[in-house]
Amino acid sequence: MYTIADITKIVGGILEGNSETPIEFICTDSRKIQYPNASIFIALKTSKSDGHNYLKQATKQGVAALIVSENISSEIPYIKVSDTLEALQKLATHHRNEFSVPVIGITGSNGKTIVKEWISYLLQDTFAICKSPKSYNSQIGVPLSVWSMNKKHTLGVFEAGISQAGEMEKLARIIQPSIGVFTHFGDAHDSGFKSRKEKLQEKAKLFSSCETVVCSDSNKLAIKEFSKMPVNLFTWGSSVASKLHVFKNTDQTFTLTYQGNSSSVSLPYNDKASLDNAFSSIATCLVVGISLETILGKLEHMPVIDMRLQQVYGLNNNHLVLDYYNSDFQSIVIALDFLKQQHSKTKTTVILSDILQSNLPPEELYGKVNKLLKNNDIDEFIGIGPSIQQHANKFDLDSAFYQTTEEFLNKYPFHQLKNQTILLKGARLF
Repeated sequence: MYTIADITKIVGGILEGNSETPIEFICTDSRKIQYPNASIFIALKTSKSDGHNYLKQATKQGVAALIVSENISSEIPYIKVSDTLEALQKLATHHRNEFSVPVIGITGSNGKTIVKEWISYLLQDTFAICKSPKSYNSQIGVPLSVWSMNKKHTLGVFEAGISQAGEMEKLARIIQPSIGVFTHFGDAHDSGFKSRKEKLQEKAKLFSSCETVVCSDSNKLAIKEFSKMPVNLFTWGSSVASKLHVFKNTDQTFTLTYQGNSSSVSLPYNDKASLDNAFSSIATCLVVGISLETILGKLEHMPVIDMRLQQVYGLNNNHLVLDYYNSDFQSIVIALDFLKQQHSKTKTTVILSDILQSNLPPEELYGKVNKLLKNNDIDEFIGIGPSIQQHANKFDLDSAFYQTTEEFLNKYPFHQLKNQTILLKGARLF
């Protein structure tokens, strides 16, 4: 717990008002203040909102203090700084430095949240775990996650996501992982980087403090990059050189071999993304020191993560697969692979929004999507969004296009959707 005076010193701000009130909680959303008397409200400025517009609401709810970057008049103590996001990150970094427990840092283009949740599940009987809530992996989410660490915790598990160059170094200073996990390298957020190489190098910065980094042996580019770093590389996969060797048997079970000991396991997944996430989680637990036998005994009850690739049974005997998390080409590949494994109807339909995270020219991008859909034997395609509608001529399968979600909902003949497997894949904007 810190006093307002302590926080002022940590963030390098100027304090107005009482300095001795103890602070335990950080708030950035005036709608979610739960313990106001022990909370400090930080007025963050983002592209969508300005926390300074909500200072009155926060004050009315009884917060103990404010952190601002504008000149204000306030009846409660406040700390003036030049940049409130930087202040939040400084505060979280200082707090992280108070703990010497092992910390697992997870990054990659896809699978971060699922791997974080599965690692936490597999280790929960051994450690008192502090983990990122939901998908708190951004410049704001990471410091809020790390701030929740306390003396009861014996392990931290945090995910880090970036969308442009210069971001990971800040997150690495906050998380300071001792074990790194690299899940996957795809095209998500390519537009924020000069090249794929730059993006990979940026992601690798999370592992600068790590002793060990876990990675699939199929991630050749990542392995090459990590091999330049002073870390122990723990690879898993089909290569006999991998520390965790994975062999797929003809009966769809897997034989896992670690340190000369082999065990057979049946996983409740068939799609590649889920299998990769499971093996990344298993490998990480081995690095932590959990026996393979103990890990495998827990796999059958791995939690379903309510985020992406959810299966829902809908009206008219339709089977829906919902994926509205990432909007990039690689995540479509993953979703279609999952769809193929779950295929329970004679007809398949894909509903896709504009792809917002790609460096490819739209003509090339949607041409690749069309080829991917045809290679996966998709029967009908529905495109939603101005960009995908503009490039309707790139699709030569049974297709329909709509400018907006509202237009789709108002005009599409939904009575025709019967006895189908339907993938709903879209950016959250839609």
